[in-house]
Amino acid sequence: MQNQQVTKAITAKDIISDNVKKRIAEVLPSVIDTNRFARICAFELSKDEKLLACTATSIIRSVMESARLGLEVGGVKGESYLVAYKDKQKGISTCQLIIGYKGMLTLLYRSGKVKDGCAHAVYKNDIFEFQYGTNKYLKHIPARGERGEIIAFYAFVSTINGGEPFDVMWKNEVDAIMETSPDYKYKGQNSIWVKHYVAMGCKTVIRRLFKTLPLSNDIQRAVAIDERADSGEQNNVIDADYEDVPEAESHAANEFTSRSEQLAEAL
Repeated sequence: MQNQQVTKAITAKDIISDNVKKRIAEVLPSVIDTNRFARICAFELSKDEKLLACTATSIIRSVMESARLGLEVGGVKGESYLVAYKDKQKGISTCQLIIGYKGMLTLLYRSGKVKDGCAHAVYKNDIFEFQYGTNKYLKHIPARGERGEIIAFYAFVSTINGGEPFDVMWKNEVDAIMETSPDYKYKGQNSIWVKHYVAMGCKTVIRRLFKTLPLSNDIQRAVAIDERADSGEQNNVIDADYEDVPEAESHAANEFTSRSEQLAEAL
């Protein structure tokens, strides 16, 4: 009988180690409990074998990036998401951090520069009118009863200085971004785009509106992270500019990276 090598399965506890928790505590806003944040991250990882098959470095950096922004991963709040996709050329799975619609709004209110903000989907039977330029306006009255199919998304903010900027994206514009997302390409009908299409559409138009506003560094960073995730470039960019992965954390990651790659091949 041939000897068979038994590979120990990766667990969420392997990834969210004590060393990682210490680093989370260093970057997490003080109003958020570190233990709770770590438990939620571990729970989200434990739910998805594809996430546990990702490289350790990509998971840890995504978790740390969400902690730095002070956004809760998954769960009820849905402020950010950890999403796995496989690079078929390299033969490895990597974890991407995707900022959620609610996460964008959390950062918006936290900035202290706006009084209100919202984003909505527009349906075919709604009353919807808008105009850009010197006499810009936005009007949306949802239809009663059957609203029909989605035709557009819009985002609106009211600033403390009295400004009321807004942006509108037609459905085909949002779909074009969805179709380039690695999550959509990799997972298809199981993609976060398909499961939460309205929320992702709202987030996309919020993100484009934010790019035109003089908002906080956290919001600018969140927009950059999210755009990179949609284009498939997030991990490459984070590898280049996110240097806050401590030595102890890197050693812990190296201990089970090879096992995660083996698991990735099996999925």
